[in-house]
Amino acid sequence: MQSTLSSYIVTWSSLLSLLLKRSIAFSVSLLEKVEVSSFIVAKTTQGWFYQFMGAILAQDTELIKSYWKKTIKYLGKYAKRARPERDRKTGRSQYCIEPVIS
Repeated sequence: MQSTLSSYIVTWSSLLSLLLKRSIAFSVSLLEKVEVSSFIVAKTTQGWFYQFMGAILAQDTELIKSYWKKTIKYLGKYAKRARPERDRKTGRSQYCIEPVIS
């Protein structure tokens, strides 16, 4: 029973984390006006995610704002899609799945 419960907790925590990262990636795309790769966002969590979540847990508004600005700049620079023009021809965009920012 205990291992089943902990499996559910781990699974739901992972899904919530994924949704949060994708939401942040979407926000960064809008704010920085670049196409952001959700894959790169998910892979670079050590560079931004843990600090940002720590600030949220501390409920320090100034620290949250500071880390949010750092997160936007970091992901806007390092999490850009590699070849958005290629995606329009052969990738996800060929099926009319367009990013918010093109």
